[in-house]
Amino acid sequence: MARSSPSFSTVRSSFPALASSKASEAERRRQEERKLEEEEEEEIEDDEYDEDEDRHSYMDRHYGQLSELSETPKTIGILGGGITGLSTAYYLARENPDMKITIFEASDRLGGWMNTHTAIDPGTEMPVYIENGPKTLRSLTSTPTRADDYVLADMLISLGVHPCVTYPGAKFVLDARPNESQEDGEYQISHLLRIPPPLLMKQLLHPAWKGWAKSVLAFWILMLKVRFGLVKPPTASEDMTVAEWLRSLGIGKEHNAPMLESMLSAMAHGIYGGDIEKLSVQSFLSTRFFQLYRQNQPNESRMVPVQDLQIMQELGDDQAVVDYIKYMGLGESLVFPGGMQTLIGALENVLKTQPNITILKNEKTTLLEFDEENDNMKVKSASQTTGTTMERTFDKVVSTIFSSQLASIVPCDEKSGISCLPTLQGQKAVSVLNVCFYFDQKLDLPHDYTGVLPLPSVKGPVLGVFVNSNLQGPNTETHIRAHEAPGTKLSVLVGGHHWERFSRQELDAMQAMGEDKARQFLRNFLSISETPTITHSFVAHECIPQHYKGHRATMADAHWDLMENFKGRLAVAGGSYTAIGVLPSIRAGYCIAQQITNFSEVDAPEYDYTGLTGLAQFVREEQFADVEDETLAKFGKKTQYTVQDPDALERFKHLVSKISSPPVTKQSKEE
Repeated sequence: MARSSPSFSTVRSSFPALASSKASEAERRRQEERKLEEEEEEEIEDDEYDEDEDRHSYMDRHYGQLSELSETPKTIGILGGGITGLSTAYYLARENPDMKITIFEASDRLGGWMNTHTAIDPGTEMPVYIENGPKTLRSLTSTPTRADDYVLADMLISLGVHPCVTYPGAKFVLDARPNESQEDGEYQISHLLRIPPPLLMKQLLHPAWKGWAKSVLAFWILMLKVRFGLVKPPTASEDMTVAEWLRSLGIGKEHNAPMLESMLSAMAHGIYGGDIEKLSVQSFLSTRFFQLYRQNQPNESRMVPVQDLQIMQELGDDQAVVDYIKYMGLGESLVFPGGMQTLIGALENVLKTQPNITILKNEKTTLLEFDEENDNMKVKSASQTTGTTMERTFDKVVSTIFSSQLASIVPCDEKSGISCLPTLQGQKAVSVLNVCFYFDQKLDLPHDYTGVLPLPSVKGPVLGVFVNSNLQGPNTETHIRAHEAPGTKLSVLVGGHHWERFSRQELDAMQAMGEDKARQFLRNFLSISETPTITHSFVAHECIPQHYKGHRATMADAHWDLMENFKGRLAVAGGSYTAIGVLPSIRAGYCIAQQITNFSEVDAPEYDYTGLTGLAQFVREEQFADVEDETLAKFGKKTQYTVQDPDALERFKHLVSKISSPPVTKQSKEE
């Protein structure tokens, strides 16, 4: 699997199980795989094998791509110092101590949208940690496909940083109805509705849940059709928007059953900042969408994507990782006492001490070229501070920047400006204004909620509200609240697709107006009229890529464009292409690093989900494996360890004792 580097071993010294599991060499692994393949061929000749089992075992052992590269690249350029780029660099360096890696970051800091701002409460003089981007690490504990969790656990253990587990908090959607006593029809009567809705007639009769019975009936009819093979999942070329898919099932708003459509619209706002009339259902619902259409699935098994199972098996050999997965299963999300910057800081601290890694901040990539004569990549960049330009060459380049931005720096003809990646030129991303309010007293909120998502009936640009201070967990009091100012901290997300028509300059100019919109929303809909002690806002430009209808087909075209124009020397990774979010980004970095490290032309398997471009999954049919629940339990299924387990906290006290403390730094008061 991974190759250990002495410089990384000190980071993992307290986890000998992980260190030992990373010791195998790629060459030894390849020899073992060839031996297994020879044994399989003998079994085939004797007709003594199960065809399905043989196919799955073959795919499970392999995770690469038929490659034009004859050996592992010796020099790697990584565009972008966000979480995807840092994860890529981390896993490459950990497994390849002799590989020369250069990270190009256009801004003056690493971490991308993961950025913690520290303010000071003037009353207590204690810090208030404000997230400009993602606020928690959301675990996949409620699903059987927990490959992302495995990569995260592996990284956290290796780095020696440990977050707190938080329990699932109450979540509500906000519905608004016009006040009939007002002639102007202004939306003044609002209702907070718990999701999922409780089985109370008063709740179910609310107008927002209109058509719930019809929605449930339509869903079960769909399941029956699936069971008897009467419907099949649409292919990538037959993609639909989320709204079109719901209407095709007869449960859209035009069928007098708006419940599910309203709910998914609210989710699209909160997760993607997007519009279900545009978002691809295949990307939005991802694996779960295809699982709806899997036929003849026994009750005691689950359909797990083969690439997920491969990661779970690969990392699940380490008992330390399995224990951590079970620990994560105690709750729903993970929170660092000192903010999300804790993870970024840990990655940066490890990477900058490695002699084979160069980190270039304030260095904007201006041009990428494939040098066919020398079979390598040229990277031209300009310093944002001095203005000097440089050209460097690499055996391989991994781009983690926004796809449209990448397309703009790979012209096939510099004079005409025509891009070598035309399929990526039209990709969109939305910008989000994050407004954080801190109140120095505990607000008397009507519900102990952690999140509120406005339904389509609520007019305006607000995407959602996140109440940071309502997160609860077994150790939040001692490890989070003890280090932060008491009070109420909440974030309001504004913009997204509502503001996609505005330019970067216009959005910056609208920041103060956005803060006012957020205050109005809290006052009008959540009855929060108190004056905040601290207000902090941040515009995240083009922070959430939008996977519109036809995304998978577009990515398939991009795969072939990359192969044709860069011959496998340029790969891509991150939310522009695969799933968005912190955990999927870390996984994307892990997967591309594994592909670069372990596979070449002579030993790559037939099947692949990463490939030389990072997009091979879009040109191959996704394969699923029937996995029994007993097997999944071995990998830390949520039902095995829950918050109701009286021995759970005692069992994992060795992990709780390692929860990271906030950094001790001198801070200035918020002005």
